[in-house]
Amino acid sequence: MGKFDIDRPIAELFSVEPYALRIRNVCNSHDIATIRELCLHSNWDLIHFRHLGERSIAHMEEMLGNFGLRLGMTEEDLDAYGLADPAITISITLQDGQEIS
Repeated sequence: MGKFDIDRPIAELFSVEPYALRIRNVCNSHDIATIRELCLHSNWDLIHFRHLGERSIAHMEEMLGNFGLRLGMTEEDLDAYGLADPAITISITLQDGQEIS
């Protein structure tokens, strides 16, 4: 399990479908710009966001879980996560060949 820079934009973690576009749009409409800001929201908070269903939330939880993150974390949890080890950089190659790291 790698680590992710939690102060990076949401789009860097959620860039591959099936739910990426919906997740990015909903987060943008609720002023959630970074992974840190998303992790501060609980599953219960997100289920009340318009246009965000259980499958999208499950996808978020899975993607966050790949990096040792979860929904509903506290600021202290996130600070400890950021200090534990240096973050690694991940690269994602999109279907059009564009690479995001």
